[in-house]
Amino acid sequence: MPEMSRARQRFVHALLAVVLTGSAYAVVTGQEAWPFSPYPMYAKAERQRTLIRYETFGIQEDRSEIRLDGRHLRPFIISRFSTAIKELQADPARRGRVSEAVEDCLRRYDRLRLSGKIQGPPLIGMRLYRTKWQLDPLARNIDQPVERLKLAEILR
Repeated sequence: MPEMSRARQRFVHALLAVVLTGSAYAVVTGQEAWPFSPYPMYAKAERQRTLIRYETFGIQEDRSEIRLDGRHLRPFIISRFSTAIKELQADPARRGRVSEAVEDCLRRYDRLRLSGKIQGPPLIGMRLYRTKWQLDPLARNIDQPVERLKLAEILR
């Protein structure tokens, strides 16, 4: 196997130094500095046996609820929607905007339904809940959250 040239060795060492320095900076400061990341989702171990989700429900004419999922909230995906709601809830100055977000979701649902991109009944409103579950390895309590708090309700 031929030996690496001095120039190539210096290049590899310089490249490693840049990668290690950038990664160390991201970890120490906790900031994203593309392409370096402190990987916050892996930075702490979950010790609680609970799950908190933000869920949207459509309100039908008879006042019954239907659970809405990512198809109904396009272009949002559920995880990003939950993160956005969590951030609004955490900031007292923006907490009132949660209702605006739900109203926007209702308009999106209507546009998607009327364009034929999703199937679903006409809605007269929408609710947003913060739900909390005690995790069960067999998911026996999937329809029984330990807490269900209504955060917003929009009615036409």
